[in-house]
Order: sequence, then C-alpha cells, then structure tokens
Amino acid sequence: MRYIIMAGRSLTDTELPKHLWEVGNETIIGRTIRLLKECGVTDIAISTQDKRFKRFGLPLLSHHNPPNTKYFINAFCPTNEPVCYIFGDVVFSESAMKKIVETETDSIEFFASAPPFTQDYPKPWAEPFAFKVVDVEYFWECVNKVRQGIIDGIWRRDPLAWELWQVIKQTPYNKIDYTNYTVINDYTCDVDKLEDLVYYKDMWETDTQYMIHTCPARKWYVDEYLIPSMLEQGIKESQIQVFNDKEKLGNLKACMNSYLLLPDAGGTWHLQDDVLISRDFKQRTEEHDKGFVAGFISQRWNKEVSFGTILACEMPWTFPCIRIPNNIARDSAKWVLNDIVGNPVYADSFKGGNGDDLAFKLFIQTYHKDKKMLVIDPCLVEHIDMLIGGSSVGSKRKEPTVARHFADQDLVEQLRRELCKRKENL
Repeated sequence: MRYIIMAGRSLTDTELPKHLWEVGNETIIGRTIRLLKECGVTDIAISTQDKRFKRFGLPLLSHHNPPNTKYFINAFCPTNEPVCYIFGDVVFSESAMKKIVETETDSIEFFASAPPFTQDYPKPWAEPFAFKVVDVEYFWECVNKVRQGIIDGIWRRDPLAWELWQVIKQTPYNKIDYTNYTVINDYTCDVDKLEDLVYYKDMWETDTQYMIHTCPARKWYVDEYLIPSMLEQGIKESQIQVFNDKEKLGNLKACMNSYLLLPDAGGTWHLQDDVLISRDFKQRTEEHDKGFVAGFISQRWNKEVSFGTILACEMPWTFPCIRIPNNIARDSAKWVLNDIVGNPVYADSFKGGNGDDLAFKLFIQTYHKDKKMLVIDPCLVEHIDMLIGGSSVGSKRKEPTVARHFADQDLVEQLRRELCKRKENL
C-alpha cells in the first residue's frame, strides 16, 4: 500500500508551509516520514505543488483541480491502487502512526481524535488524521459527491475529512458521529499556527521526572538515602518531587492525590519510599522515558515472564518503580477517587486505605487494556522494606518482597551495614 502525505501548498512562494515547521528538532512532515519508515512503510509520496518538499527525496504528486471546486478536497491525489492518505500538518505520536499502519480494512477507514479527550490532547475539538482506502472506486465516488455538494451549497465550510467521511458512511451531513471511525486519543493533533508548537516543545524538551511516594515513618530514609543516591548520579533536584502522606490518607488515596499534581504532558517515574536504586538508575530511566515501563519485578510473582513488551493486564502493576504517562495517571486518579473510593462494591478489595496498585491495574483493564508495558531486566530498584521497616503491610508479609534480579546486590549489603550502625547510634 502506498502512503501519500498531503502537504498542500503555501499561500505565497516565500511563506514556509507549516508542514516544514520544526518540532522536536525535525520538521513536522519529516517526523511523519520517519515514523512511517519505522513502521516498515517503504512506498511514501507527498501530495503537494510546492517544490520545497523535494528535499525529502520522495515522489511529489500534483493535486487535481477540477473547475468550480474548492481546494481542500483536491488534496487527495487520484490513484487506482490501495492507498493511505496521511494529513501532513499533524504531529503524530509513535503509537498513533503504528495504529494507522497496522489497522486493516477491506473498504475505507478513517482515523481521527474524538471526545472525551485525554489530558495531553492540545485542542478542545476533534481533528482528522488519515484515510486508509482499499475500495478505491467507492472512495472516489464519494469525493465527487463532496465536490458536487460544494456546487450545491450543502456544506457549512470548505469540506475535507469530516464531510467526506459523512458521505462515505452515509450519515447526516454537517453532523459528526464520533463513534464510527478509528479513534486516536493522545497528543496527536494538527498544527494551525506557530504558537501550537510550544505545546510539543514543552512536552519533549523537559528532563526525566521522578516522584517519590512516602509516609512520615519513612521520610527519613527518603531524605537520607534515596534522594542523595539519585543526586549522586546526576539527577537534578528540580526533577524530583516528593509526596509525603502527612495526613495519613493511606496508600490508595495518597497515591491518587499525588497523581493530580502531575502536569498534563509527559510522563513520570514513580518510586516507593522503600527502594534502593541501581548504580545506572539515571541512565536507564532516561533511556526508557516513554510509555509504561516497569522497573521492578518481584520474585514472589509466580507467572513466567519473557522480559520485553507484554500486555499490562497480564502482569501485576509493579509500584516500587514504574513509569506512567501523566495523562493516564491523572485520569486514573479521577476515576478511582470518584468511583472506587467509598464504593461498597470494592470495599473488601481496598481495606485500610491500601490497594493503589490494584486500583490502578483495575483502571487499566477497564479503559486501557490495549496498553503494553516494557519490563526492565535487571530491575532498576531493589525493594528493601525488610531493612527500613515503617510499613504495616511489610510486617504482615511472610517473606520480603525482593526483586527477581537486581544487578547491584552489594548495595543492599552496604545499606544493611549502614543501617545497623545507624541503629546502634540511635
């Protein structure tokens, strides 16, 4: 299948098309081309009348401009072969492009955002992203109907994606049905003006962020051992946020309330207050600062796991060390605090204010069961609750919750000796 990126044209010869604006140190269209190639696509062309797009070394396809029609609908270059039309002014996420490429159809499929939007979506309205066309004959029949609709004056605006999709699906004109296409809901969105790029600049040019979840009984360990070990590796104080459950809300409420403090964009590594980080913790968290990442796997987990990418719902959520996209963490907090906490249906599951990992797993299974997690081996942290105490849960365990494999076990022994000295001095 050929992928045609619709790049349009600039209004003047000197104005730079927005597709050539830079975001994340590459042009918008250059990013789209890169993501397509990373998904295995080799047949790529650009629909444009602007010769400045020659720089990408791809075939340039001219638009077809019949008389008495407006420009936008003619961005679709005619073809007799299956084709995927990609909107060239969209900043795509990797997962969005992967979904477009991997989605199969025997007719025509449309890709766009839809309400309710996620926290990292930058606009208050839905935007179109792509058409995947196998039934080429029907597609062009619908394009011609849209063109005739322009002549007949049935459209409220210059028609393109939404109007074409209404004709294809034979739904009422000028009324969008947000349920009849493939929805992409993340930060993927089109760019209308230069100011829109600030959103992505802020998202991609921030340092890796860490949040430590602690309670008063273990705050001493966080202050004296955990944070200093992070700073020693070069992590800046500005990258570390500590949420101390001073009000004794319990793990569940405290965890969810901390999520509400997160910014909309990006993601955060979450650490419990009873972990010891590996010597290369900073390096490896920065290498895997994207999507869901588990940095701890317990020896007590009785399921075999092939380390790599696995379905999130097939494994326990490993809260001693986990990276979560901020928008999903915030959405989970709202759901848990509004629908779970205090709900008698879940009373037995969340006794004593615990169950933050269980509640989050329930949220993922309910709303994001397609999400996958990268499991890091060896583990980024060791669970050392058996050394520092301060947990009612830990006192009830018959055996310590230690990592399946931790590369720096000598650090654990070093900490054990230091804590023994500390206890003697107290």
